[in-house]
Amino acid sequence: MPGVILYRECKSKLDHIRRENSDVFSKRSLFVDVMRIMEVYNFKLSVRREILALFSETAKQRPVTPVSSISCGESFSERQ
Repeated sequence: MPGVILYRECKSKLDHIRRENSDVFSKRSLFVDVMRIMEVYNFKLSVRREILALFSETAKQRPVTPVSSISCGESFSERQ
């Protein structure tokens, strides 16, 4: 039972933060940090989906490296 109560409280706080500061959930750096945390700890699939739903599509998009910024002698694998 405490897990359900804690879950609801945390969800409510996150929703409040998103309403008040929606720009926070548009930041790619926060999204990447959250993904790293979710790699380490175990969360139910439904919780993972709810966390991902908080972020804007902009934050979820992987930045594209312009072709002009890759030198001729550099392989693609070296860029990642």
